[in-house]
Amino acid sequence: MPLELLVLLVAVPVALMMLRFTTPLLPSRWAEPIGRTDLLLLALGAVGLVFHCTAMFFPEQTALVPLTGGAIDAVNRLGPASVLLYAVPAGLVVVALRRIRWPALAVVAATLVAVGVTMYAGSPLDVHLATIALAVLAISMAAAAFASGADRSREAASVTP
Repeated sequence: MPLELLVLLVAVPVALMMLRFTTPLLPSRWAEPIGRTDLLLLALGAVGLVFHCTAMFFPEQTALVPLTGGAIDAVNRLGPASVLLYAVPAGLVVVALRRIRWPALAVVAATLVAVGVTMYAGSPLDVHLATIALAVLAISMAAAAFASGADRSREAASVTP
């Protein structure tokens, strides 16, 4: 994986999240509340996708994390276990973002499907890396622009007698 792409895959989400918390323009007026459960699902999905990616491209470094050896081997065999180790986290991301505007969710889902297709259908590496970059951008932009904190007025209304 080229260093430039790796920097992009880290820098863009960080920059978008920094903008999200420092700019009144984000989240947009179309933002939907995302609760703690969805935030946990999003985090778990993101960690799973990062694990899958690092297991493929940086297996030696990923192996430094205890108890990951078998999962790294499963990912790199590209068999059913690898598909499961990709599909479950990708599904968690989509489920976590299910409340955002449907066109944005469709873009996130489509880019995640494209990553899976390019990975398992034997596409050239540069095509696969481009789809990874698109998926990272789609997820980051969707989360930054269309997800907001939990709707406290609804929570307060349900507690008020």
